[in-house]
Amino acid sequence: LRGLPWKATEDEIEELLIDCEIVGNVFIIFNEAGKPSGDAVVKLMKKVDLDRALKCNNESLHGRFVCIQETDSDTYNKHAKKIEKIENEENTFIRLKGLVWSATAKDIRTFLKGC
Repeated sequence: LRGLPWKATEDEIEELLIDCEIVGNVFIIFNEAGKPSGDAVVKLMKKVDLDRALKCNNESLHGRFVCIQETDSDTYNKHAKKIEKIENEENTFIRLKGLVWSATAKDIRTFLKGC
C-alpha cells in the first residue's frame, strides 16, 4: 500500500481491506527518522483476497487516495523483519551523518561518551 496518511493505523488499514483475509500483522513502514513513510505491507491468505484488495485501489483514507499494488514475499519479509528487530532487540542503533572524513571509531566513541 502506498500513499497512506501518516496517521493511518494498522486497524484502519485492516478496515480498508475488510473483505480480505489478512495473515499476520499489517506492517506500516517507517523512514530513517522513525516516522511513517506512507507505505505498508500486508500478507493475504489467497489470490481471491489479492483480487479483492486490488479493487480497493484508490480508496480514500483520511482524505488521501491509497494505492494498492501486488508485491513479492521478499519485500514483505524485509519489512516484517525490520519491525521484529525493533520490537524484540534490546540494542538500539543510531546513524551519524555529516561526519568529517577523518573521523575514526575512537572519535565517535569519545563523542558519544556520556550520551
